[in-house]
Amino acid sequence: MSTSTAPNGSTGRLAGLLVLAALTGIGGFWLLRDALVDDAFITLSYARNLGLHGEWALIRGHEANTATSPLNVLLLGALVAIVREPMLALGILHVTTCVLLALGLRGLGQSLGLGDRVAWIATPLLLLNPLLASSLGLETLLVVTLLVHMAWAATLGDPVRFGLVAGVCVWLRMDSVVLVAVLFLLTPALLREWWKAVGLAAMVVLPWLAFSWVALGSAVPDTLVIKQAAPFGEFATGLFSRWGDSYPDAVLASSVPALVGIVAALGWWWWRDRLAGRSPVVPALATAGAAHFAAIWLLGVAPYFWYYGPTVAALTLVAAVAAATVLGSALPIRRRVGLAALGAVGLVMAYPWVQDLRTRAPLGAMPIHGNWALPAQYEMIGAELGRQVGDAGVRGPGEIGSLAYHCECAMSDKFSDRSRIVDLIDERAASSWLFRLNYHFLDREEIEPIVVEYRLGWRSGPDPTSRGWDVRGRPGSSRRDGHFRLTPTGPATGKLP
Repeated sequence: MSTSTAPNGSTGRLAGLLVLAALTGIGGFWLLRDALVDDAFITLSYARNLGLHGEWALIRGHEANTATSPLNVLLLGALVAIVREPMLALGILHVTTCVLLALGLRGLGQSLGLGDRVAWIATPLLLLNPLLASSLGLETLLVVTLLVHMAWAATLGDPVRFGLVAGVCVWLRMDSVVLVAVLFLLTPALLREWWKAVGLAAMVVLPWLAFSWVALGSAVPDTLVIKQAAPFGEFATGLFSRWGDSYPDAVLASSVPALVGIVAALGWWWWRDRLAGRSPVVPALATAGAAHFAAIWLLGVAPYFWYYGPTVAALTLVAAVAAATVLGSALPIRRRVGLAALGAVGLVMAYPWVQDLRTRAPLGAMPIHGNWALPAQYEMIGAELGRQVGDAGVRGPGEIGSLAYHCECAMSDKFSDRSRIVDLIDERAASSWLFRLNYHFLDREEIEPIVVEYRLGWRSGPDPTSRGWDVRGRPGSSRRDGHFRLTPTGPATGKLP
């Protein structure tokens, strides 16, 4: 039912839901704007160079293809071109995404015959999830939002809507093709008109892939090669073994709704009759989340915490649908049990936020992060570095996002200087025809390396000479305290952690 003809109560609930989503987005951005993880600044640098200078590059004047999410860069770049400020552009995109997420959740719940309950439950569960919130600046929440809209299209059996959203989702992040494929294959109504969904998805994403393949030298960004070559842990257990050790409260709060979703998915057979048309969306979402987890594991990349985002979100959606079903029960005891369970989950999710807010607001670091320095420290170092080196090239220490963004200097790193990964690309291409195909149009002779005149090194412990920049880790983090020091080009002055 359209909002123009809906009863006043329905219109009021929709308005309230959208206000909740917008205020949560605004509040979340205010709270976390000074705490972005390092990889978020890689995206912001790409967006700034695209929006202000029309360049696809992390470092101005040096084309690269290490933006994991091309569409995220394009969206932010378009906003930067209008507002001229990357952080403001990020805030606008984040709040808009929160509202679109709430709209998708409302549509999903109504198509399942659960009214607005799914939206009112899932919106805070997703937006206040510490793992998803810590991904601010990356494409994670956009992927989650499109996952919701695909699930909505699947429950409606609408291949046109599904295909369009699926194409955008793959454009947003290539590995989300796993989510698309599972939802599509497990929805019989979509399979009956499969050519519509497949054709429209291809029409959306293939033009960009063709452009990237020819103009940027690879259809799949170089980040796959880089991150496969530098694992720092086992993905299968990394969420709990790496991040759980450092941030137990935040990881527990992020995981509890997903664990509830696993239980709900296993019991779906007993409560599926309460969903409109016995929709297969619940097992489809659970399977999509599991399949995405397996795909990332098989790719052999490091356990970056945001890689778990789609799986956590998919299972949280299952939990929200189950909770909405229980709360709609005619039996008061079931509703009371459901409310009690939601309250318990809410308390668990609120705990790490309360603990962080006792320290400072806005936050100085994400609830989950793994960088070598805190954002404010990187900002200070980057600004001073820019004043010291000017236009000279600097060999980066291994983390480039925040330093390059605040320095605005020619920092050489695998993410900014393609010459540093040509050998790695050739090594992978020699053993895989898929990699050879991906880099078929890469012209190695046109790659100009950044001429390095300085090296920014990192060493453990404080700087005894007081000539560098000491950095301290967040309490409870596994990252050691250390210092950065800038030296003229020569032998490495620091061992990377």
